[in-house]
Amino acid sequence: MYPILDLCRDVPVRSFGPGEVLLAEGDKSGRLYVLAEGEVEIVKGDFQINSVSEPGAIFGEISALLDVAHMATVRAVTPARAHEIRDGAQFLQANQQIAFQMGVSITTVKSYLQNVFYKLGVHSKTELRLKFVHFDFKR
Repeated sequence: MYPILDLCRDVPVRSFGPGEVLLAEGDKSGRLYVLAEGEVEIVKGDFQINSVSEPGAIFGEISALLDVAHMATVRAVTPARAHEIRDGAQFLQANQQIAFQMGVSITTVKSYLQNVFYKLGVHSKTELRLKFVHFDFKR
């Protein structure tokens, strides 16, 4: 058993068919998903960034912690099941063991984002959005 899945055993599980979206890029849901089984892809625009099939993988944590829109779409590739957490920030704050397992805290995320902002030459989320509105991810 994966430790994160064990910690989520009381969290409701939702089923997704192939092509069904768990999290949509640009939406601000506050939700987290913990993959129980199946495969999902992470897509930015029309470009697939990654595919994930490891049980216990978590999606939506950065958006939930920072209270921002999802930066990419998470979509089922195969039939998938995932634990659905409707208030991700509250859940992570109440379940420090999961946040520890992830190695994620609000401070960690903010520090990471500041580093990314510096490398990209921007100072805020708004500047970052403006910089990438028309970015061609296929090049």
